[in-house]
Amino acid sequence: MKFKAVIFDLDGTLLNTLGDISDSVNFALEKNGLSPYTETEYRKMVGHGLKSLVREALGSDDTDLQDRVYKQLMAYYRDNCINRTSVYNGIPRLLDALADLGVPMSILSNKEDELVQKITGKLLSGWKFKYIQGTRSDIAGKPDPQAALIAVNQMNSSIENTLFIGDSEVDIQTAKNAGLKSAAVCWGFRDSEQLKQSSPDIMVTDAMELSDYF
Repeated sequence: MKFKAVIFDLDGTLLNTLGDISDSVNFALEKNGLSPYTETEYRKMVGHGLKSLVREALGSDDTDLQDRVYKQLMAYYRDNCINRTSVYNGIPRLLDALADLGVPMSILSNKEDELVQKITGKLLSGWKFKYIQGTRSDIAGKPDPQAALIAVNQMNSSIENTLFIGDSEVDIQTAKNAGLKSAAVCWGFRDSEQLKQSSPDIMVTDAMELSDYF
């Protein structure tokens, strides 16, 4: 099937953000006398947003501690969100190909919207996206379908003609909840076996494989 529009996840799909996320959470943990995690450990924990990541990293129901660590994390991450973050190999070529085909593109992330806008503005400004959305208080986060359906509308597309591309079970479930077809990429934060369990419609190991679907 050929699609006419695309929604991308951000972290683990377009950008490798794991290093800066790990550094920022570890900064906040160590500030509170807590042990840091490795990037390998964080890889399994990311995907549901930074507040959820803090809760999992703490393993505690202490809401005061959660709030403190989250605020410290955010303060650090705002100034250090593109230190080690980079565009994945093959993504520039893919985005160029989609742009040449006239395919409208959007980005949906569970990262806070202010950070999404800053990071995409710095690293993805060479391409035009019809809609870029991070976590906001007025729009439900993934896997709720609300933002995905807004993106479809903003691109003047339809559910049938739009492909949702991501690297985690959260993205695949978002697509299913919105009635969209999903493509799982194997270079992100989940391994291929985990992705298979979520039953995506498409799985790819190379970015340019995705251009065949448009």
